[in-house]
Amino acid sequence: QGRVNGISLHDLARETVAIAEAGLKARGRPGAGGMLPDETHFLNALKESVESGKAPADELLDHYHGDWGGDLDRIYEAYSY
Repeated sequence: QGRVNGISLHDLARETVAIAEAGLKARGRPGAGGMLPDETHFLNALKESVESGKAPADELLDHYHGDWGGDLDRIYEAYSY
């Protein structure tokens, strides 16, 4: 993966998400209509991406070249809501 000033972009992303999470916790605004103590749940997708090392586009390509068998129409079935 890429590097900036000797720091891997993956490490930079991990640090950035950690800073954002700490900020949202410190802010202390309830999330989900007051059902959650803060808004850190908004970072879940980013945290998953950083942990896996894959961007959402990488996941789509894995499906496209794998279980979707090159059928791009499957994206609508899988990602529509």
